[in-house]
Amino acid sequence: MQTYLKKYKFQNLLIILELICTNLLLLASTLITMRMARLVMDGDFKGIVICSLLIIVIYLILHFLFWKNDVHTTKVIACMNQDMRRDLNRRILAAGTQELGENDTGEYISWYTNNLKEAENQGFLNFYNGVDAIIKLIIGTVTLAMIQWKLLLCTILTTGMVFLYTHFFPGDVSEESKKVSGEWESFTQIVKEQLQGLTVLKYFGHQKDFKNRIGQASEQLENQRYRYVKCKGKASLKMKAVNALAGLINNLVLFGMCAFRIIPAEIFFGGGNLTYQVKDAILSLSELKITFEGAKPYFDKIIYQEKNDKKKEPLPPVKEKIEIKNLGFSYPGHVVFEHLNMDFKIGGKYALVGESGSGKTTLLRLLLGQLQANKGAVLFDQMDASIYDPKTFSDQMAYIEQNVFLFHTTVRENITLGGDFTEEQIEEALRNSALYEDLKLFENGLNTDVGENGRKLSGGQRQRIAVARALIHNRKILIMDEGTSALDKENAKIIEKSLLEEPDITLILVSHHLEKNEMKKYTKVYHLGEKVRA
Repeated sequence: MQTYLKKYKFQNLLIILELICTNLLLLASTLITMRMARLVMDGDFKGIVICSLLIIVIYLILHFLFWKNDVHTTKVIACMNQDMRRDLNRRILAAGTQELGENDTGEYISWYTNNLKEAENQGFLNFYNGVDAIIKLIIGTVTLAMIQWKLLLCTILTTGMVFLYTHFFPGDVSEESKKVSGEWESFTQIVKEQLQGLTVLKYFGHQKDFKNRIGQASEQLENQRYRYVKCKGKASLKMKAVNALAGLINNLVLFGMCAFRIIPAEIFFGGGNLTYQVKDAILSLSELKITFEGAKPYFDKIIYQEKNDKKKEPLPPVKEKIEIKNLGFSYPGHVVFEHLNMDFKIGGKYALVGESGSGKTTLLRLLLGQLQANKGAVLFDQMDASIYDPKTFSDQMAYIEQNVFLFHTTVRENITLGGDFTEEQIEEALRNSALYEDLKLFENGLNTDVGENGRKLSGGQRQRIAVARALIHNRKILIMDEGTSALDKENAKIIEKSLLEEPDITLILVSHHLEKNEMKKYTKVYHLGEKVRA
Protein backbone atom coordinates (compact mmCIF):
# COMPACT_ATOMS: atom_id res chain seq x y z
CA MET A 1 0.00 0.00 0.00
CA GLN A 2 2.85 2.38 0.80
CA THR A 3 4.06 2.11 -2.81
CA TYR A 4 0.86 3.66 -4.16
CA LEU A 5 0.49 6.24 -1.41
CA LYS A 6 4.04 7.48 -2.01
CA LYS A 7 3.52 7.73 -5.76
CA TYR A 8 0.61 10.13 -5.21
CA LYS A 9 2.16 11.87 -2.19
CA PHE A 10 1.22 15.40 -3.28
CA GLN A 11 -2.41 14.46 -3.94
CA ASN A 12 -2.53 12.63 -0.61
CA LEU A 13 -0.94 15.63 1.11
CA LEU A 14 -3.84 17.77 -0.16
CA ILE A 15 -6.32 15.29 1.31
CA ILE A 16 -4.46 15.40 4.65
CA LEU A 17 -4.50 19.21 4.63
CA GLU A 18 -8.27 19.14 4.06
CA LEU A 19 -8.63 16.74 7.01
CA ILE A 20 -6.57 19.11 9.18
CA CYS A 21 -8.80 22.05 8.20
CA THR A 22 -12.00 20.14 8.97
CA ASN A 23 -10.70 19.03 12.37
CA LEU A 24 -9.57 22.56 13.26
CA LEU A 25 -13.04 23.85 12.38
CA LEU A 26 -14.59 21.12 14.54
CA LEU A 27 -12.31 22.22 17.38
CA ALA A 28 -13.43 25.80 16.86
CA SER A 29 -17.08 24.76 17.15
CA THR A 30 -16.27 22.87 20.39
CA LEU A 31 -14.52 25.89 21.91
CA ILE A 32 -17.39 28.16 20.88
CA THR A 33 -19.82 25.71 22.50
CA MET A 34 -17.79 25.92 25.72
CA ARG A 35 -17.91 29.72 25.48
CA MET A 36 -21.70 29.60 24.95
CA ALA A 37 -22.07 27.62 28.20
CA ARG A 38 -20.46 30.51 30.09
CA LEU A 39 -22.62 33.07 28.24
CA VAL A 40 -25.77 31.12 29.16
CA MET A 41 -24.75 31.17 32.84
CA ASP A 42 -24.04 34.92 32.55
CA GLY A 43 -27.31 35.60 30.69
CA ASP A 44 -25.51 37.24 27.72
CA PHE A 45 -28.18 36.89 24.99
CA LYS A 46 -26.24 38.88 22.37
CA GLY A 47 -23.13 36.77 22.84
CA ILE A 48 -25.20 33.57 22.51
CA VAL A 49 -26.63 34.78 19.17
CA ILE A 50 -23.16 35.67 17.85
CA CYS A 51 -21.75 32.30 18.88
CA SER A 52 -24.72 30.51 17.31
CA LEU A 53 -24.17 32.34 14.01
CA LEU A 54 -20.48 31.46 14.09
CA ILE A 55 -21.29 27.78 14.60
CA ILE A 56 -23.71 27.89 11.64
CA VAL A 57 -21.02 29.46 9.41
CA ILE A 58 -18.48 26.86 10.56
CA TYR A 59 -20.82 23.98 9.77
CA LEU A 60 -21.56 25.39 6.29
CA ILE A 61 -17.82 25.52 5.58
CA LEU A 62 -17.43 22.03 7.04
CA HIS A 63 -20.07 20.59 4.69
CA PHE A 64 -18.24 22.12 1.73
CA LEU A 65 -14.90 20.71 2.93
CA PHE A 66 -16.42 17.26 3.50
CA TRP A 67 -17.73 17.26 -0.06
CA LYS A 68 -14.43 18.51 -1.48
CA ASN A 69 -12.49 15.91 0.50
CA ASP A 70 -14.76 13.10 -0.76
CA VAL A 71 -14.19 14.21 -4.37
CA HIS A 72 -10.39 14.37 -3.96
CA THR A 73 -10.26 11.06 -2.10
CA THR A 74 -12.32 9.31 -4.76
CA LYS A 75 -10.12 10.70 -7.54
CA VAL A 76 -6.84 9.70 -5.86
CA ILE A 77 -8.13 6.22 -5.01
CA ALA A 78 -9.18 5.82 -8.66
CA CYS A 79 -5.62 6.63 -9.74
CA MET A 80 -4.14 4.17 -7.23
CA ASN A 81 -6.63 1.50 -8.35
CA GLN A 82 -5.45 2.00 -11.92
CA ASP A 83 -1.86 1.54 -10.76
CA MET A 84 -2.84 -1.67 -8.97
CA ARG A 85 -4.43 -2.97 -12.17
CA ARG A 86 -1.27 -2.09 -14.08
CA ASP A 87 0.78 -4.00 -11.49
CA LEU A 88 -1.54 -6.98 -11.89
CA ASN A 89 -1.05 -6.74 -15.65
CA ARG A 90 2.73 -6.78 -15.19
CA ARG A 91 2.58 -9.67 -12.74
CA ILE A 92 0.46 -11.79 -15.07
CA LEU A 93 2.47 -10.88 -18.17
CA ALA A 94 5.67 -11.77 -16.31
CA ALA A 95 4.34 -15.26 -15.60
CA GLY A 96 5.53 -18.03 -17.90
CA THR A 97 3.10 -19.90 -20.13
CA GLN A 98 3.40 -22.97 -17.92
CA GLU A 99 2.40 -20.99 -14.82
CA LEU A 100 -0.48 -19.36 -16.68
CA GLY A 101 -1.68 -22.75 -17.83
CA GLU A 102 -1.60 -24.20 -14.32
CA ASN A 103 -3.68 -21.39 -12.76
CA ASP A 104 -7.38 -21.06 -13.45
CA THR A 105 -8.40 -17.77 -15.06
CA GLY A 106 -11.07 -17.45 -12.37
CA GLU A 107 -8.25 -16.80 -9.89
CA TYR A 108 -6.95 -13.92 -11.98
CA ILE A 109 -10.47 -12.52 -12.39
CA SER A 110 -10.79 -12.52 -8.61
CA TRP A 111 -7.53 -10.53 -8.37
CA TYR A 112 -8.92 -7.82 -10.66
CA THR A 113 -12.29 -7.65 -8.90
CA ASN A 114 -12.51 -8.75 -5.26
CA ASN A 115 -8.84 -8.20 -4.35
CA LEU A 116 -8.86 -4.63 -5.67
CA LYS A 117 -12.15 -3.89 -3.94
CA GLU A 118 -10.88 -5.19 -0.58
CA ALA A 119 -7.53 -3.44 -1.02
CA GLU A 120 -9.43 -0.17 -1.48
CA ASN A 121 -11.89 -0.70 1.38
CA GLN A 122 -9.54 -2.19 3.94
CA GLY A 123 -6.41 -0.40 2.76
CA PHE A 124 -6.75 3.06 1.24
CA LEU A 125 -10.01 4.14 2.92
CA ASN A 126 -8.76 2.98 6.29
CA PHE A 127 -5.49 4.83 5.73
CA TYR A 128 -7.42 8.10 5.42
CA ASN A 129 -9.49 7.14 8.46
CA GLY A 130 -6.24 6.52 10.31
CA VAL A 131 -4.81 9.90 9.28
CA ASP A 132 -8.03 11.55 10.44
CA ALA A 133 -7.75 9.75 13.80
CA ILE A 134 -4.13 10.88 14.23
CA ILE A 135 -5.09 14.50 13.49
CA LYS A 136 -7.94 14.31 16.01
CA LEU A 137 -5.56 12.78 18.56
CA ILE A 138 -2.97 15.55 18.13
CA ILE A 139 -5.49 18.41 18.18
CA GLY A 140 -7.36 16.95 21.14
CA THR A 141 -4.16 16.32 23.08
CA VAL A 142 -2.79 19.83 22.55
CA THR A 143 -6.12 21.46 23.43
CA LEU A 144 -6.56 19.38 26.59
CA ALA A 145 -3.00 20.24 27.63
CA MET A 146 -3.82 23.94 27.30
CA ILE A 147 -7.04 23.56 29.32
CA GLN A 148 -5.81 21.25 32.10
CA TRP A 149 -2.80 18.97 31.92
CA LYS A 150 -4.20 16.69 34.65
CA LEU A 151 -7.25 15.99 32.50
CA LEU A 152 -4.96 15.17 29.57
CA LEU A 153 -2.85 12.86 31.74
CA CYS A 154 -5.91 10.97 32.90
CA THR A 155 -7.18 10.63 29.31
CA ILE A 156 -3.82 9.35 28.07
CA LEU A 157 -3.52 6.82 30.91
CA THR A 158 -7.01 5.41 30.52
CA THR A 159 -7.04 5.31 26.72
CA GLY A 160 -3.42 4.19 26.45
CA MET A 161 -4.38 0.82 27.87
CA VAL A 162 -6.81 0.38 24.96
CA PHE A 163 -3.99 0.76 22.47
CA LEU A 164 -1.66 -1.53 24.42
CA TYR A 165 -4.42 -4.11 24.70
CA THR A 166 -4.45 -4.61 20.92
CA HIS A 167 -0.88 -5.96 20.97
CA PHE A 168 -2.09 -9.02 22.84
CA PHE A 169 -4.52 -10.03 20.10
CA PRO A 170 -3.55 -13.12 18.08
CA GLY A 171 -2.99 -12.78 14.33
CA ASP A 172 -6.24 -14.60 13.52
CA VAL A 173 -7.75 -11.65 11.64
CA SER A 174 -5.06 -11.68 8.95
CA GLU A 175 -5.33 -15.46 8.55
CA GLU A 176 -9.12 -15.37 8.25
CA SER A 177 -8.86 -12.53 5.72
CA LYS A 178 -6.42 -14.60 3.66
CA LYS A 179 -8.92 -17.47 3.67
CA VAL A 180 -11.67 -15.13 2.44
CA SER A 181 -9.43 -14.11 -0.48
CA GLY A 182 -8.89 -17.78 -1.34
CA GLU A 183 -12.62 -18.54 -1.16
CA TRP A 184 -13.36 -15.61 -3.48
CA GLU A 185 -10.91 -17.02 -6.02
CA SER A 186 -12.45 -20.49 -5.74
CA PHE A 187 -15.98 -19.09 -6.06
CA THR A 188 -15.05 -17.08 -9.16
CA GLN A 189 -13.46 -20.16 -10.76
CA ILE A 190 -16.54 -22.30 -10.14
CA VAL A 191 -18.98 -19.67 -11.44
CA LYS A 192 -16.88 -19.17 -14.58
CA GLU A 193 -16.67 -22.92 -15.21
CA GLN A 194 -20.39 -23.50 -14.62
CA LEU A 195 -21.35 -20.67 -16.97
CA GLN A 196 -19.04 -22.01 -19.66
CA GLY A 197 -20.48 -25.52 -19.29
CA LEU A 198 -24.14 -24.54 -18.84
CA THR A 199 -25.07 -25.63 -22.36
CA VAL A 200 -23.58 -29.08 -21.75
CA LEU A 201 -25.47 -29.42 -18.46
CA LYS A 202 -28.73 -28.44 -20.17
CA TYR A 203 -28.24 -30.91 -23.01
CA PHE A 204 -27.88 -33.77 -20.56
CA GLY A 205 -30.52 -32.65 -18.09
CA HIS A 206 -28.17 -31.62 -15.27
CA GLN A 207 -29.51 -28.11 -14.65
CA LYS A 208 -29.69 -28.85 -10.92
CA ASP A 209 -25.93 -29.36 -10.87
CA PHE A 210 -25.51 -25.74 -12.00
CA LYS A 211 -27.50 -24.46 -9.04
CA ASN A 212 -26.02 -26.94 -6.57
CA ARG A 213 -22.37 -26.30 -7.41
CA ILE A 214 -22.71 -22.53 -7.39
CA GLY A 215 -24.83 -22.78 -4.27
CA GLN A 216 -22.24 -24.89 -2.45
CA ALA A 217 -19.41 -22.56 -3.48
CA SER A 218 -21.46 -19.54 -2.42
CA GLU A 219 -22.18 -21.15 0.96
CA GLN A 220 -18.48 -21.87 1.55
CA LEU A 221 -17.62 -18.27 0.66
CA GLU A 222 -20.26 -16.77 2.92
CA ASN A 223 -19.31 -19.08 5.79
CA GLN A 224 -15.69 -17.95 5.54
CA ARG A 225 -16.73 -14.32 5.34
CA TYR A 226 -18.85 -14.87 8.45
CA ARG A 227 -15.88 -16.39 10.29
CA TYR A 228 -13.73 -13.42 9.29
CA VAL A 229 -16.31 -10.84 10.42
CA LYS A 230 -16.88 -12.80 13.64
CA CYS A 231 -13.14 -12.93 14.35
CA LYS A 232 -12.70 -9.22 13.62
CA GLY A 233 -15.85 -8.39 15.59
CA LYS A 234 -14.61 -10.23 18.67
CA ALA A 235 -11.37 -8.28 18.62
CA SER A 236 -13.26 -5.02 18.14
CA LEU A 237 -15.74 -5.87 20.90
CA LYS A 238 -12.95 -6.45 23.41
CA MET A 239 -11.47 -3.05 22.62
CA LYS A 240 -14.85 -1.32 22.88
CA ALA A 241 -15.40 -2.85 26.31
CA VAL A 242 -12.04 -1.53 27.50
CA ASN A 243 -12.80 1.79 25.81
CA ALA A 244 -16.16 2.09 27.58
CA LEU A 245 -14.40 1.59 30.91
CA ALA A 246 -11.83 4.24 29.97
CA GLY A 247 -14.63 6.64 28.99
CA LEU A 248 -16.39 6.15 32.31
CA ILE A 249 -13.20 6.92 34.22
CA ASN A 250 -12.61 10.05 32.09
CA ASN A 251 -16.14 11.32 32.72
CA LEU A 252 -15.83 10.79 36.48
CA VAL A 253 -12.50 12.62 36.51
CA LEU A 254 -13.92 15.49 34.43
CA PHE A 255 -17.00 15.78 36.66
CA GLY A 256 -14.84 15.68 39.78
CA MET A 257 -12.57 18.47 38.48
CA CYS A 258 -15.59 20.65 37.73
CA ALA A 259 -17.25 19.84 41.08
CA PHE A 260 -14.11 20.76 43.06
CA ARG A 261 -13.55 23.90 40.92
CA ILE A 262 -10.24 22.65 39.58
CA ILE A 263 -11.50 23.64 36.13
CA PRO A 264 -14.38 26.01 35.18
CA ALA A 265 -17.85 24.39 34.98
CA GLU A 266 -18.25 25.29 31.27
CA ILE A 267 -15.30 23.02 30.47
CA PHE A 268 -17.59 20.09 31.23
CA PHE A 269 -19.59 20.83 28.05
CA GLY A 270 -16.60 20.87 25.71
CA GLY A 271 -14.01 18.99 27.70
CA GLY A 272 -16.06 15.83 27.45
CA ASN A 273 -15.97 16.16 23.67
CA LEU A 274 -12.21 16.60 23.72
CA THR A 275 -11.57 13.62 26.00
CA TYR A 276 -13.85 11.53 23.82
CA GLN A 277 -12.00 12.80 20.75
CA VAL A 278 -8.64 11.66 22.12
CA LYS A 279 -10.06 8.39 23.40
CA ASP A 280 -11.97 7.61 20.16
CA ALA A 281 -8.92 8.47 18.06
CA ILE A 282 -6.86 5.89 19.96
CA LEU A 283 -9.70 3.37 19.65
CA SER A 284 -9.94 4.01 15.90
CA LEU A 285 -6.21 3.51 15.46
CA SER A 286 -6.43 0.27 17.42
CA GLU A 287 -9.31 -1.02 15.27
CA LEU A 288 -7.59 0.13 12.07
CA LYS A 289 -4.53 -1.87 13.08
CA ILE A 290 -6.71 -5.00 12.95
CA THR A 291 -8.26 -3.96 9.61
CA PHE A 292 -4.85 -3.30 8.05
CA GLU A 293 -3.89 -6.86 8.96
CA GLY A 294 -6.91 -8.01 6.98
CA ALA A 295 -5.88 -5.90 3.96
CA LYS A 296 -2.32 -7.25 3.78
CA PRO A 297 -3.12 -10.52 1.91
CA TYR A 298 -4.85 -8.57 -0.87
CA PHE A 299 -1.94 -6.19 -1.43
CA ASP A 300 0.51 -9.13 -1.37
CA LYS A 301 -1.20 -10.55 -4.45
CA ILE A 302 -1.48 -7.22 -6.26
CA ILE A 303 1.94 -5.65 -5.76
CA TYR A 304 4.35 -6.80 -8.45
CA GLN A 305 7.96 -7.33 -7.49
CA GLU A 306 10.45 -8.15 -10.19
CA LYS A 307 12.53 -11.20 -9.48
CA ASN A 308 16.21 -10.66 -8.94
CA ASP A 309 17.04 -13.68 -11.07
CA LYS A 310 19.66 -13.09 -13.71
CA LYS A 311 17.88 -12.06 -16.87
CA LYS A 312 18.41 -14.33 -19.84
CA GLU A 313 19.11 -12.97 -23.29
CA PRO A 314 16.41 -13.11 -25.96
CA LEU A 315 16.45 -15.88 -28.52
CA PRO A 316 18.31 -14.59 -31.62
CA PRO A 317 16.88 -15.35 -35.09
CA VAL A 318 17.25 -19.06 -35.77
CA LYS A 319 19.11 -19.35 -39.08
CA GLU A 320 20.15 -22.99 -39.45
CA LYS A 321 18.21 -25.53 -37.42
CA ILE A 322 16.47 -26.59 -34.23
CA GLU A 323 17.93 -29.77 -32.81
CA ILE A 324 16.62 -32.17 -30.19
CA LYS A 325 19.50 -34.07 -28.66
CA ASN A 326 19.12 -37.09 -26.34
CA LEU A 327 15.97 -35.50 -24.96
CA GLY A 328 14.20 -37.12 -22.04
CA PHE A 329 11.06 -35.98 -20.29
CA SER A 330 8.89 -37.43 -17.54
CA TYR A 331 5.80 -36.41 -15.66
CA PRO A 332 5.66 -37.63 -12.05
CA GLY A 333 5.58 -41.42 -12.29
CA HIS A 334 5.33 -41.45 -16.10
CA VAL A 335 8.10 -41.48 -18.71
CA VAL A 336 7.02 -39.69 -21.89
CA PHE A 337 10.17 -40.32 -23.95
CA GLU A 338 13.89 -40.96 -23.55
CA HIS A 339 16.97 -40.37 -25.78
CA LEU A 340 14.89 -38.51 -28.37
CA ASN A 341 16.86 -37.07 -31.32
CA MET A 342 15.43 -34.88 -34.09
CA ASP A 343 16.55 -32.15 -36.49
CA PHE A 344 14.34 -29.36 -37.85
CA LYS A 345 16.18 -27.34 -40.50
CA ILE A 346 15.00 -23.81 -41.11
CA GLY A 347 12.68 -23.75 -44.14
CA GLY A 348 11.94 -27.47 -43.81
CA LYS A 349 8.53 -29.07 -43.41
CA TYR A 350 8.18 -31.69 -40.69
CA ALA A 351 5.41 -33.88 -39.35
CA LEU A 352 5.21 -35.50 -35.92
CA VAL A 353 3.01 -38.58 -36.10
CA GLY A 354 1.89 -40.80 -33.27
CA GLU A 355 -1.04 -42.19 -31.38
CA SER A 356 -2.67 -40.34 -28.50
CA GLY A 357 -0.33 -40.35 -25.52
CA SER A 358 2.85 -40.69 -27.53
CA GLY A 359 4.20 -37.31 -26.42
CA LYS A 360 3.48 -35.10 -29.43
CA THR A 361 2.02 -32.15 -27.55
CA THR A 362 4.65 -32.46 -24.82
CA LEU A 363 7.38 -32.22 -27.45
CA LEU A 364 5.82 -29.06 -28.89
CA ARG A 365 5.69 -27.48 -25.43
CA LEU A 366 9.38 -28.27 -24.99
CA LEU A 367 10.18 -26.58 -28.31
CA LEU A 368 8.14 -23.53 -27.28
CA GLY A 369 9.95 -23.25 -23.94
CA GLN A 370 6.80 -24.00 -21.94
CA LEU A 371 8.42 -27.08 -20.36
CA GLN A 372 11.97 -27.89 -19.36
CA ALA A 373 13.54 -31.23 -20.32
CA ASN A 374 14.67 -33.65 -17.61
CA LYS A 375 17.56 -34.87 -19.74
CA GLY A 376 19.25 -33.83 -22.97
CA ALA A 377 18.66 -30.49 -24.64
CA VAL A 378 16.80 -28.44 -27.23
CA LEU A 379 19.34 -26.57 -29.35
CA PHE A 380 18.84 -23.46 -31.48
CA ASP A 381 21.70 -23.19 -33.96
CA GLN A 382 23.70 -25.50 -31.66
CA MET A 383 23.07 -23.28 -28.60
CA ASP A 384 21.20 -24.70 -25.62
CA ALA A 385 17.67 -23.28 -25.37
CA SER A 386 18.04 -22.97 -21.59
CA ILE A 387 20.35 -19.94 -21.95
CA TYR A 388 17.61 -17.93 -23.64
CA ASP A 389 14.51 -16.28 -22.20
CA PRO A 390 11.61 -18.61 -23.14
CA LYS A 391 9.24 -15.62 -23.26
CA THR A 392 11.04 -14.49 -26.43
CA PHE A 393 10.53 -17.77 -28.30
CA SER A 394 7.11 -16.58 -29.43
CA ASP A 395 8.77 -13.72 -31.34
CA GLN A 396 9.73 -16.29 -33.96
CA MET A 397 7.36 -19.20 -33.35
CA ALA A 398 3.60 -19.27 -33.74
CA TYR A 399 1.67 -22.03 -32.00
CA ILE A 400 -1.67 -23.07 -33.42
CA GLU A 401 -3.38 -25.48 -31.06
CA GLN A 402 -6.49 -27.57 -31.52
CA ASN A 403 -8.72 -25.31 -29.43
CA VAL A 404 -8.22 -21.88 -30.96
CA PHE A 405 -9.02 -18.85 -28.81
CA LEU A 406 -10.69 -15.85 -30.44
CA PHE A 407 -11.42 -12.49 -28.84
CA HIS A 408 -14.98 -11.18 -28.75
CA THR A 409 -14.42 -8.71 -31.58
CA THR A 410 -14.29 -8.73 -35.39
CA VAL A 411 -12.62 -11.16 -37.77
CA ARG A 412 -10.18 -8.38 -38.75
CA GLU A 413 -9.17 -7.65 -35.14
CA ASN A 414 -8.67 -11.35 -34.40
CA ILE A 415 -6.30 -11.64 -37.34
CA THR A 416 -4.37 -8.40 -36.95
CA LEU A 417 -4.66 -8.18 -33.12
CA GLY A 418 -4.74 -4.42 -33.56
CA GLY A 419 -1.58 -4.35 -35.66
CA ASP A 420 -1.11 -2.02 -38.61
CA PHE A 421 -1.34 -4.09 -41.80
CA THR A 422 -2.24 -3.15 -45.37
CA GLU A 423 -5.31 -4.58 -47.09
CA GLU A 424 -2.95 -6.46 -49.43
CA GLN A 425 -1.24 -8.18 -46.48
CA ILE A 426 -4.58 -9.11 -44.96
CA GLU A 427 -5.87 -10.50 -48.27
CA GLU A 428 -2.70 -12.58 -48.74
CA ALA A 429 -3.08 -14.06 -45.26
CA LEU A 430 -6.75 -14.80 -45.95
CA ARG A 431 -5.99 -16.59 -49.20
CA ASN A 432 -3.12 -18.62 -47.74
CA SER A 433 -5.32 -19.70 -44.84
CA ALA A 434 -8.25 -20.69 -47.11
CA LEU A 435 -10.45 -18.10 -45.39
CA TYR A 436 -10.87 -15.69 -48.27
CA GLU A 437 -13.95 -17.34 -49.81
CA ASP A 438 -15.65 -17.62 -46.43
CA LEU A 439 -15.70 -13.84 -46.09
CA LYS A 440 -18.48 -13.78 -48.68
CA LEU A 441 -20.63 -15.76 -46.24
CA PHE A 442 -20.00 -13.35 -43.35
CA GLU A 443 -22.60 -10.63 -42.90
CA ASN A 444 -20.07 -7.81 -42.55
CA GLY A 445 -17.01 -9.41 -44.08
CA LEU A 446 -13.86 -8.72 -42.09
CA ASN A 447 -15.89 -6.57 -39.70
CA THR A 448 -18.14 -9.45 -38.66
CA ASP A 449 -18.36 -9.97 -34.90
CA VAL A 450 -17.17 -13.52 -34.08
CA GLY A 451 -18.93 -13.70 -30.70
CA GLU A 452 -17.50 -14.86 -27.38
CA ASN A 453 -14.48 -17.05 -28.16
CA GLY A 454 -15.64 -17.23 -31.78
CA ARG A 455 -18.87 -19.08 -31.00
CA LYS A 456 -20.55 -17.61 -34.09
CA LEU A 457 -18.04 -19.38 -36.34
CA SER A 458 -17.44 -23.01 -37.14
CA GLY A 459 -14.44 -24.85 -35.73
CA GLY A 460 -12.79 -24.82 -39.14
CA GLN A 461 -13.26 -21.08 -39.53
CA ARG A 462 -11.72 -20.47 -36.12
CA GLN A 463 -8.66 -22.54 -37.03
CA ARG A 464 -8.27 -20.72 -40.35
CA ILE A 465 -8.36 -17.37 -38.51
CA ALA A 466 -5.58 -18.70 -36.27
CA VAL A 467 -3.50 -19.64 -39.31
CA ALA A 468 -4.12 -16.23 -40.92
CA ARG A 469 -3.11 -14.59 -37.65
CA ALA A 470 0.22 -16.44 -37.61
CA LEU A 471 0.93 -15.73 -41.29
CA ILE A 472 0.21 -12.00 -41.15
CA HIS A 473 2.45 -11.58 -38.08
CA ASN A 474 5.32 -13.03 -40.09
CA ARG A 475 6.16 -15.90 -37.75
CA LYS A 476 8.72 -17.95 -39.64
CA ILE A 477 8.46 -21.07 -37.47
CA LEU A 478 4.91 -22.41 -37.46
CA ILE A 479 4.03 -25.13 -34.96
CA MET A 480 0.61 -26.71 -35.46
CA ASP A 481 -0.95 -29.16 -33.03
CA GLU A 482 -3.61 -30.84 -35.16
CA GLY A 483 -4.02 -27.36 -36.62
CA THR A 484 -6.23 -28.48 -39.51
CA SER A 485 -8.19 -31.13 -37.61
CA ALA A 486 -11.42 -29.11 -37.70
CA LEU A 487 -11.22 -28.47 -41.45
CA ASP A 488 -12.77 -30.40 -44.29
CA LYS A 489 -10.32 -32.16 -46.60
CA GLU A 490 -10.54 -29.52 -49.33
CA ASN A 491 -9.72 -26.56 -47.07
CA ALA A 492 -7.14 -28.57 -45.13
CA LYS A 493 -5.35 -29.31 -48.41
CA ILE A 494 -5.44 -25.62 -49.40
CA ILE A 495 -3.77 -24.56 -46.15
CA GLU A 496 -1.25 -27.41 -46.18
CA LYS A 497 -0.37 -26.73 -49.80
CA SER A 498 0.15 -23.02 -49.06
CA LEU A 499 2.36 -23.72 -46.05
CA LEU A 500 4.31 -26.53 -47.70
CA GLU A 501 5.09 -24.37 -50.73
CA GLU A 502 6.20 -21.34 -48.71
CA PRO A 503 10.03 -21.57 -48.60
CA ASP A 504 10.44 -19.05 -45.76
CA ILE A 505 8.23 -20.97 -43.33
CA THR A 506 9.53 -23.76 -41.11
CA LEU A 507 6.56 -26.01 -40.47
CA ILE A 508 6.33 -28.50 -37.61
CA LEU A 509 2.96 -30.18 -37.75
CA VAL A 510 1.49 -32.72 -35.34
CA SER A 511 -0.88 -35.24 -36.80
CA HIS A 512 -2.65 -38.29 -35.47
CA HIS A 513 -2.17 -40.02 -38.78
CA LEU A 514 -0.77 -39.26 -42.25
CA GLU A 515 -1.41 -41.13 -45.46
CA LYS A 516 1.68 -42.46 -47.24
CA ASN A 517 1.19 -40.18 -50.24
CA GLU A 518 1.00 -37.18 -47.88
CA MET A 519 4.27 -38.09 -46.14
CA LYS A 520 6.16 -37.48 -49.35
CA LYS A 521 5.30 -33.79 -49.15
CA TYR A 522 7.31 -33.32 -45.95
CA THR A 523 11.05 -32.93 -45.48
CA LYS A 524 10.83 -35.61 -42.83
CA VAL A 525 8.18 -37.41 -40.83
CA TYR A 526 9.02 -38.40 -37.24
CA HIS A 527 7.07 -41.22 -35.59
CA LEU A 528 6.69 -41.05 -31.85
CA GLY A 529 6.14 -44.35 -30.04
CA GLU A 530 3.22 -44.61 -27.60
CA LYS A 531 4.26 -44.11 -23.98
CA VAL A 532 1.88 -42.20 -21.78
CA ARG A 533 -0.44 -39.26 -22.14
CA ALA A 534 1.24 -36.12 -23.42
